[in-house]
Amino acid sequence: MGTILLYTLIDFIVLILIILSDRIGDYKKITMNFKGCELSVKISTLLFVIAGGLLVSFSAVRDGVGADYDVYKDAYLRVVTGNLSLVDEVWLGKGFIIICQAIGVIAPYSHRLMFGVISAITIAGFFYVIYKSFNRCRSYSVFLFLVFGLYYQTFNQIRQMLAISICIVAYYFLIKKRVGWFVVIVIIASLIHTSALIVFVILFTYKSTITWKKCLVYVMMAICGLYAFDVIIEMLQGTTYGDIYIGSDVYDIQLKQSVVLNTFVRIVMMLFCFAFYRETIQRKPCVKVLFNMIILCTLFQVLTLQSYLFGRITTYFFIAYILLLPEIFKTVNDKFVYRDRILIKTFYIVGLLIYHYVYYASVSITAGYNEYQTWLF
Repeated sequence: MGTILLYTLIDFIVLILIILSDRIGDYKKITMNFKGCELSVKISTLLFVIAGGLLVSFSAVRDGVGADYDVYKDAYLRVVTGNLSLVDEVWLGKGFIIICQAIGVIAPYSHRLMFGVISAITIAGFFYVIYKSFNRCRSYSVFLFLVFGLYYQTFNQIRQMLAISICIVAYYFLIKKRVGWFVVIVIIASLIHTSALIVFVILFTYKSTITWKKCLVYVMMAICGLYAFDVIIEMLQGTTYGDIYIGSDVYDIQLKQSVVLNTFVRIVMMLFCFAFYRETIQRKPCVKVLFNMIILCTLFQVLTLQSYLFGRITTYFFIAYILLLPEIFKTVNDKFVYRDRILIKTFYIVGLLIYHYVYYASVSITAGYNEYQTWLF
Protein backbone atom coordinates (compact mmCIF):
# COMPACT_ATOMS: atom_id res chain seq x y z
CA MET A 1 0.00 0.00 0.00
CA GLY A 2 2.87 2.34 0.82
CA THR A 3 4.42 1.88 -2.63
CA ILE A 4 1.29 2.77 -4.58
CA LEU A 5 0.85 5.88 -2.42
CA LEU A 6 4.47 6.83 -3.12
CA TYR A 7 3.96 6.35 -6.87
CA THR A 8 0.77 8.43 -6.71
CA LEU A 9 2.62 11.21 -4.88
CA ILE A 10 5.39 11.26 -7.51
CA ASP A 11 2.80 11.32 -10.30
CA PHE A 12 0.92 14.15 -8.58
CA ILE A 13 4.02 16.30 -8.11
CA VAL A 14 5.09 15.77 -11.73
CA LEU A 15 1.64 16.67 -13.05
CA ILE A 16 1.46 19.81 -10.89
CA LEU A 17 4.81 20.93 -12.32
CA ILE A 18 3.67 20.25 -15.90
CA ILE A 19 0.33 22.02 -15.36
CA LEU A 20 2.18 25.04 -13.97
CA SER A 21 4.45 24.90 -17.02
CA ASP A 22 1.40 24.97 -19.29
CA ARG A 23 -0.29 27.79 -17.38
CA ILE A 24 2.76 30.03 -17.24
CA GLY A 25 3.35 29.82 -20.97
CA ASP A 26 6.51 30.74 -22.84
CA TYR A 27 6.55 34.49 -22.22
CA LYS A 28 7.92 34.45 -18.66
CA LYS A 29 11.66 33.97 -18.42
CA ILE A 30 14.48 33.86 -15.90
CA THR A 31 17.61 35.75 -16.87
CA MET A 32 20.95 34.81 -15.31
CA ASN A 33 24.41 36.27 -15.72
CA PHE A 34 27.38 33.95 -15.61
CA LYS A 35 30.85 35.44 -16.07
CA GLY A 36 29.53 38.15 -18.36
CA CYS A 37 27.30 35.77 -20.35
CA GLU A 38 23.56 36.35 -20.12
CA LEU A 39 21.41 33.24 -20.14
CA SER A 40 17.65 33.45 -20.55
CA VAL A 41 15.49 30.41 -19.68
CA LYS A 42 11.74 30.08 -20.07
CA ILE A 43 10.11 29.28 -16.73
CA SER A 44 7.74 26.85 -18.46
CA THR A 45 10.70 24.96 -19.94
CA LEU A 46 12.49 24.92 -16.59
CA LEU A 47 9.45 23.43 -14.82
CA PHE A 48 9.07 20.85 -17.59
CA VAL A 49 12.72 19.82 -17.23
CA ILE A 50 12.43 19.63 -13.43
CA ALA A 51 9.40 17.33 -13.79
CA GLY A 52 11.31 15.06 -16.14
CA GLY A 53 14.34 15.18 -13.85
CA LEU A 54 12.19 14.04 -10.92
CA LEU A 55 11.03 10.98 -12.87
CA VAL A 56 14.61 10.20 -13.91
CA SER A 57 15.90 10.53 -10.34
CA PHE A 58 13.14 8.39 -8.86
CA SER A 59 13.93 5.65 -11.38
CA ALA A 60 17.72 5.99 -11.09
CA VAL A 61 17.89 5.52 -7.31
CA ARG A 62 15.71 2.42 -7.18
CA ASP A 63 17.34 -0.76 -5.92
CA GLY A 64 16.19 -4.17 -7.07
CA VAL A 65 12.90 -2.75 -8.40
CA GLY A 66 11.77 -4.47 -11.59
CA ALA A 67 11.69 -8.15 -12.48
CA ASP A 68 14.60 -7.65 -14.90
CA TYR A 69 16.71 -5.54 -12.52
CA ASP A 70 19.14 -8.26 -11.46
CA VAL A 71 19.24 -9.65 -15.01
CA TYR A 72 20.51 -6.34 -16.42
CA LYS A 73 22.72 -5.71 -13.41
CA ASP A 74 24.56 -8.97 -14.10
CA ALA A 75 24.56 -8.36 -17.86
CA TYR A 76 26.17 -4.93 -17.36
CA LEU A 77 28.93 -6.44 -15.25
CA ARG A 78 29.57 -9.07 -17.93
CA VAL A 79 29.81 -6.33 -20.57
CA VAL A 80 32.33 -4.19 -18.69
CA THR A 81 34.45 -7.19 -17.67
CA GLY A 82 34.47 -8.63 -21.19
CA ASN A 83 32.72 -11.86 -20.21
CA LEU A 84 29.88 -11.73 -22.71
CA SER A 85 28.81 -14.96 -24.33
CA LEU A 86 27.57 -15.19 -27.92
CA VAL A 87 24.02 -15.53 -26.56
CA ASP A 88 24.52 -12.33 -24.55
CA GLU A 89 25.68 -10.43 -27.63
CA VAL A 90 22.63 -11.49 -29.61
CA TRP A 91 20.21 -10.89 -26.75
CA LEU A 92 21.49 -7.52 -25.53
CA GLY A 93 22.01 -5.99 -28.96
CA LYS A 94 24.94 -3.96 -30.26
CA GLY A 95 23.44 -0.63 -29.26
CA PHE A 96 22.83 -1.55 -25.63
CA ILE A 97 26.30 -3.09 -25.34
CA ILE A 98 27.90 0.11 -26.68
CA ILE A 99 25.99 2.20 -24.11
CA CYS A 100 27.12 -0.11 -21.31
CA GLN A 101 30.72 0.00 -22.52
CA ALA A 102 30.64 3.81 -22.60
CA ILE A 103 29.27 3.92 -19.04
CA GLY A 104 31.87 1.35 -18.02
CA VAL A 105 34.68 3.74 -18.94
CA ILE A 106 33.43 6.09 -16.21
CA ALA A 107 32.24 3.58 -13.61
CA PRO A 108 33.09 0.01 -14.60
CA TYR A 109 31.48 -1.63 -11.58
CA SER A 110 28.59 0.74 -10.94
CA HIS A 111 25.42 -0.82 -12.31
CA ARG A 112 23.56 2.02 -10.56
CA LEU A 113 25.02 4.55 -12.96
CA MET A 114 23.96 2.33 -15.86
CA PHE A 115 20.35 2.28 -14.65
CA GLY A 116 20.51 6.04 -14.12
CA VAL A 117 21.79 6.75 -17.63
CA ILE A 118 19.27 4.40 -19.26
CA SER A 119 16.47 6.05 -17.26
CA ALA A 120 17.65 9.51 -18.33
CA ILE A 121 17.76 8.63 -22.03
CA THR A 122 14.39 6.88 -21.89
CA ILE A 123 12.54 9.69 -20.12
CA ALA A 124 14.30 12.27 -22.30
CA GLY A 125 12.97 10.60 -25.46
CA PHE A 126 9.35 10.81 -24.31
CA PHE A 127 9.66 14.31 -22.84
CA TYR A 128 11.49 15.68 -25.89
CA VAL A 129 8.66 14.65 -28.22
CA ILE A 130 5.95 15.87 -25.84
CA TYR A 131 7.71 19.23 -25.47
CA LYS A 132 8.23 19.67 -29.22
CA SER A 133 4.75 18.49 -30.18
CA PHE A 134 2.59 20.61 -27.92
CA ASN A 135 2.41 24.08 -26.48
CA ARG A 136 0.42 24.72 -23.31
CA CYS A 137 -1.25 21.29 -23.36
CA ARG A 138 1.72 19.09 -22.49
CA SER A 139 0.02 18.07 -19.24
CA TYR A 140 -2.36 15.86 -21.26
CA SER A 141 0.51 13.88 -22.75
CA VAL A 142 2.47 13.57 -19.51
CA PHE A 143 -0.72 12.45 -17.73
CA LEU A 144 -1.18 9.74 -20.36
CA PHE A 145 2.48 8.69 -20.09
CA LEU A 146 1.96 8.14 -16.36
CA VAL A 147 -1.58 6.76 -16.33
CA PHE A 148 -0.85 4.20 -19.05
CA GLY A 149 1.88 2.81 -16.80
CA LEU A 150 4.59 3.48 -19.37
CA TYR A 151 6.82 5.19 -16.82
CA TYR A 152 6.67 2.25 -14.44
CA GLN A 153 7.33 -0.17 -17.28
CA THR A 154 10.74 1.48 -17.54
CA PHE A 155 11.53 -0.04 -14.12
CA ASN A 156 11.26 -3.52 -15.62
CA GLN A 157 11.68 -3.54 -19.40
CA ILE A 158 14.62 -1.14 -19.46
CA ARG A 159 16.07 -2.17 -22.80
CA GLN A 160 12.82 -2.34 -24.71
CA MET A 161 11.44 0.84 -23.14
CA LEU A 162 14.66 2.57 -24.20
CA ALA A 163 14.01 1.37 -27.76
CA ILE A 164 10.37 2.51 -27.53
CA SER A 165 11.40 5.98 -26.34
CA ILE A 166 13.71 6.23 -29.36
CA CYS A 167 10.85 5.11 -31.61
CA ILE A 168 8.56 7.88 -30.36
CA VAL A 169 11.25 10.32 -31.50
CA ALA A 170 11.11 8.56 -34.88
CA TYR A 171 7.32 9.07 -34.95
CA TYR A 172 7.80 12.77 -34.35
CA PHE A 173 9.92 12.99 -37.51
CA LEU A 174 7.46 10.83 -39.47
CA ILE A 175 4.63 13.18 -38.51
CA LYS A 176 6.84 16.01 -39.82
CA LYS A 177 7.17 13.98 -43.07
CA ARG A 178 10.91 13.44 -42.60
CA VAL A 179 10.87 9.77 -43.52
CA GLY A 180 14.65 9.47 -43.84
CA TRP A 181 15.18 10.47 -40.22
CA PHE A 182 12.39 8.10 -39.20
CA VAL A 183 14.17 5.16 -40.84
CA VAL A 184 17.55 6.02 -39.33
CA ILE A 185 16.17 6.44 -35.81
CA VAL A 186 14.20 3.18 -35.95
CA ILE A 187 17.34 1.33 -37.06
CA ILE A 188 19.16 2.81 -34.04
CA ALA A 189 16.32 1.60 -31.79
CA SER A 190 16.55 -1.89 -33.32
CA LEU A 191 20.21 -2.08 -32.33
CA ILE A 192 19.01 -1.88 -28.74
CA HIS A 193 15.97 -4.16 -29.12
CA THR A 194 15.33 -5.96 -32.41
CA SER A 195 11.56 -5.89 -31.89
CA ALA A 196 11.70 -2.19 -32.86
CA LEU A 197 11.88 -3.29 -36.50
CA ILE A 198 8.14 -3.98 -36.37
CA VAL A 199 7.66 -0.20 -36.46
CA PHE A 200 8.53 -0.19 -40.18
CA VAL A 201 5.05 -1.65 -40.81
CA ILE A 202 3.67 1.87 -40.39
CA LEU A 203 5.42 2.97 -43.60
CA PHE A 204 2.85 0.99 -45.60
CA THR A 205 -0.14 2.77 -44.07
CA TYR A 206 0.90 6.09 -42.57
CA LYS A 207 -0.45 8.19 -45.47
CA SER A 208 -3.71 6.27 -45.76
CA THR A 209 -7.04 7.90 -45.06
CA ILE A 210 -9.23 5.67 -42.92
CA THR A 211 -12.50 4.64 -44.58
CA TRP A 212 -15.19 2.13 -43.63
CA LYS A 213 -13.87 -0.20 -46.32
CA LYS A 214 -10.37 -0.08 -44.83
CA CYS A 215 -11.80 -0.62 -41.35
CA LEU A 216 -13.45 -3.79 -42.65
CA VAL A 217 -10.11 -4.92 -44.07
CA TYR A 218 -8.46 -4.34 -40.68
CA VAL A 219 -11.19 -6.37 -38.94
CA MET A 220 -10.67 -9.22 -41.41
CA MET A 221 -6.91 -9.03 -40.79
CA ALA A 222 -7.51 -9.40 -37.05
CA ILE A 223 -9.75 -12.42 -37.57
CA CYS A 224 -7.26 -14.00 -39.98
CA GLY A 225 -4.47 -13.32 -37.50
CA LEU A 226 -6.30 -15.31 -34.82
CA TYR A 227 -6.96 -18.22 -37.18
CA ALA A 228 -3.42 -18.16 -38.57
CA PHE A 229 -1.82 -17.77 -35.16
CA ASP A 230 0.11 -21.03 -35.35
CA VAL A 231 1.64 -19.94 -38.66
CA ILE A 232 2.76 -16.64 -37.13
CA ILE A 233 4.36 -18.52 -34.24
CA GLU A 234 6.25 -20.75 -36.67
CA MET A 235 7.56 -17.66 -38.46
CA LEU A 236 8.84 -16.25 -35.17
CA GLN A 237 10.52 -19.45 -34.07
CA GLY A 238 14.25 -19.30 -34.56
CA THR A 239 14.35 -15.53 -34.17
CA THR A 240 15.90 -13.92 -31.09
CA TYR A 241 12.50 -12.66 -29.99
CA GLY A 242 10.89 -16.04 -30.53
CA ASP A 243 13.62 -17.96 -28.69
CA ILE A 244 13.12 -15.80 -25.59
CA TYR A 245 9.34 -15.59 -25.47
CA ILE A 246 7.84 -18.60 -27.26
CA GLY A 247 7.25 -21.34 -24.71
CA SER A 248 7.97 -19.02 -21.79
CA ASP A 249 5.93 -19.72 -18.66
CA VAL A 250 5.65 -15.97 -18.12
CA TYR A 251 4.94 -14.60 -21.60
CA ASP A 252 3.56 -17.40 -23.73
CA ILE A 253 0.16 -17.78 -22.08
CA GLN A 254 -3.39 -17.13 -23.22
CA LEU A 255 -5.95 -14.67 -21.85
CA LYS A 256 -3.83 -13.23 -19.08
CA GLN A 257 -5.95 -10.90 -16.93
CA SER A 258 -4.02 -7.78 -17.88
CA VAL A 259 -4.29 -8.71 -21.58
CA VAL A 260 -8.08 -8.89 -21.45
CA LEU A 261 -8.19 -5.55 -19.63
CA ASN A 262 -5.82 -3.93 -22.12
CA THR A 263 -7.75 -5.28 -25.10
CA PHE A 264 -11.02 -3.85 -23.81
CA VAL A 265 -9.50 -0.46 -22.93
CA ARG A 266 -7.63 -0.12 -26.22
CA ILE A 267 -10.71 -0.93 -28.30
CA VAL A 268 -12.70 1.69 -26.36
CA MET A 269 -9.90 4.24 -26.78
CA MET A 270 -9.65 3.57 -30.50
CA LEU A 271 -13.42 3.99 -30.97
CA PHE A 272 -13.34 7.22 -28.94
CA CYS A 273 -10.57 8.64 -31.13
CA PHE A 274 -12.28 7.65 -34.36
CA ALA A 275 -15.47 9.36 -33.21
CA PHE A 276 -13.55 12.60 -33.87
CA TYR A 277 -11.47 11.37 -36.81
CA ARG A 278 -12.81 13.61 -39.57
CA GLU A 279 -12.71 16.84 -37.58
CA THR A 280 -9.24 16.10 -36.22
CA ILE A 281 -7.54 15.37 -39.56
CA GLN A 282 -9.28 18.38 -41.14
CA ARG A 283 -7.74 20.56 -38.44
CA LYS A 284 -4.37 18.77 -38.41
CA PRO A 285 -3.86 16.39 -41.37
CA CYS A 286 -0.44 15.17 -40.19
CA VAL A 287 -1.98 13.18 -37.31
CA LYS A 288 -3.34 10.73 -39.87
CA VAL A 289 -0.28 8.61 -39.17
CA LEU A 290 -1.28 8.36 -35.49
CA PHE A 291 -4.75 7.06 -36.38
CA ASN A 292 -3.15 4.34 -38.49
CA MET A 293 -0.85 3.46 -35.61
CA ILE A 294 -3.66 2.95 -33.10
CA ILE A 295 -5.33 0.57 -35.56
CA LEU A 296 -2.11 -1.44 -35.77
CA CYS A 297 -1.93 -1.36 -31.98
CA THR A 298 -5.40 -2.89 -31.76
CA LEU A 299 -4.59 -5.56 -34.37
CA PHE A 300 -1.52 -6.70 -32.45
CA GLN A 301 -3.51 -6.52 -29.22
CA VAL A 302 -5.95 -9.06 -30.64
CA LEU A 303 -3.03 -11.44 -31.23
CA THR A 304 -2.02 -10.87 -27.61
CA LEU A 305 -5.25 -12.63 -26.61
CA GLN A 306 -3.63 -15.77 -27.98
CA SER A 307 -0.18 -15.17 -26.54
CA TYR A 308 1.22 -12.50 -24.24
CA LEU A 309 4.47 -12.40 -26.22
CA PHE A 310 2.78 -9.90 -28.59
CA GLY A 311 2.05 -7.58 -25.66
CA ARG A 312 5.41 -5.90 -25.85
CA ILE A 313 5.04 -5.34 -29.59
CA THR A 314 1.77 -3.45 -29.09
CA THR A 315 3.55 -0.85 -26.93
CA TYR A 316 5.44 0.45 -29.98
CA PHE A 317 2.10 1.53 -31.45
CA PHE A 318 0.26 2.19 -28.20
CA ILE A 319 2.48 5.21 -27.48
CA ALA A 320 0.73 6.97 -30.39
CA TYR A 321 -2.10 7.77 -27.96
CA ILE A 322 0.28 10.05 -26.02
CA LEU A 323 0.42 12.28 -29.09
CA LEU A 324 -3.05 11.66 -30.53
CA LEU A 325 -5.36 12.11 -27.52
CA PRO A 326 -4.30 15.73 -26.85
CA GLU A 327 -5.29 16.47 -30.46
CA ILE A 328 -8.61 14.69 -29.91
CA PHE A 329 -9.23 16.85 -26.83
CA LYS A 330 -8.56 19.95 -28.94
CA THR A 331 -11.26 18.73 -31.34
CA VAL A 332 -13.60 18.17 -28.40
CA ASN A 333 -12.96 21.79 -27.32
CA ASP A 334 -13.90 23.04 -30.78
CA LYS A 335 -16.96 20.82 -31.20
CA PHE A 336 -18.73 21.03 -27.85
CA VAL A 337 -19.90 23.74 -25.51
CA TYR A 338 -17.96 24.23 -22.25
CA ARG A 339 -20.22 22.04 -20.08
CA ASP A 340 -20.24 19.10 -22.50
CA ARG A 341 -16.51 19.10 -23.10
CA ILE A 342 -15.84 19.20 -19.35
CA LEU A 343 -18.13 16.17 -18.91
CA ILE A 344 -16.39 14.27 -21.73
CA LYS A 345 -12.91 14.99 -20.40
CA THR A 346 -13.89 14.21 -16.81
CA PHE A 347 -15.44 10.89 -17.80
CA TYR A 348 -12.40 9.98 -19.86
CA ILE A 349 -9.85 10.99 -17.22
CA VAL A 350 -11.70 9.17 -14.42
CA GLY A 351 -11.92 6.09 -16.63
CA LEU A 352 -8.18 6.18 -17.28
CA LEU A 353 -7.42 6.59 -13.58
CA ILE A 354 -9.52 3.51 -12.80
CA TYR A 355 -7.68 1.64 -15.55
CA HIS A 356 -4.33 2.81 -14.14
CA TYR A 357 -4.89 1.37 -10.68
CA VAL A 358 -6.55 -1.82 -11.90
CA TYR A 359 -3.70 -2.40 -14.34
CA TYR A 360 -1.14 -1.70 -11.60
CA ALA A 361 -2.80 -4.29 -9.35
CA SER A 362 -2.77 -6.90 -12.13
CA VAL A 363 0.86 -6.54 -13.33
CA SER A 364 2.96 -4.83 -10.66
CA ILE A 365 3.84 -8.02 -8.78
CA THR A 366 4.97 -10.01 -11.82
CA ALA A 367 6.71 -6.91 -13.21
CA GLY A 368 8.57 -6.52 -9.93
CA TYR A 369 7.76 -2.89 -9.10
CA ASN A 370 5.06 -3.50 -6.47
CA GLU A 371 7.55 -2.70 -3.68
CA TYR A 372 9.81 0.31 -4.18
CA GLN A 373 13.26 0.24 -2.62
CA THR A 374 16.17 2.66 -2.95
CA TRP A 375 19.89 2.42 -2.33
CA LEU A 376 19.91 5.93 -0.83
CA PHE A 377 18.88 4.59 2.58
